Amino acid sequence: MSNKSKKFYSSLDTGFTTQVPQAIQHIVVAKAAEEAGGVVVFYTMEDHYTLKSHEVILGRINDKPDISGIIFFRVAQFLYSGKFDFATLSKVLERGLEVHFAREKLSLHNQAELDEAFPFFYTLQETQSRNRAFFNSMLKDYSEL
Repeated sequence: MSNKSKKFYSSLDTGFTTQVPQAIQHIVVAKAAEEAGGVVVFYTMEDHYTLKSHEVILGRINDKPDISGIIFFRVAQFLYSGKFDFATLSKVLERGLEVHFAREKLSLHNQAELDEAFPFFYTLQETQSRNRAFFNSMLKDYSEL
């Protein structure tokens, strides 16, 4: 496809807007779309109560939109449940859609690439869960002083 012929949905990170406001996320995702040879044609965000389930973006792709893929602001959007959500990512890829993560500059085009990236996602999951457990233990230790 020629430059900017691809169309992407953007899925901003609702749970991260206090750290990176929506306006900044829009800029980063638009740049990722340009680097992937396209433009963002629709922006969406999960509601706070759908962060773990990805109901909003799954609903959008169930409508079978005429897009090349979805650009997520960051990989951590798939870790809100505490475990990496491979199932949702697989569903997106099974529909023939590309997946891009703007912050990490990571792209997946098919299930084989997801399988190949498994060590990265698994390491991220384990690191995040250990950091959370350590932080929680520190809070508990300090609350007892």
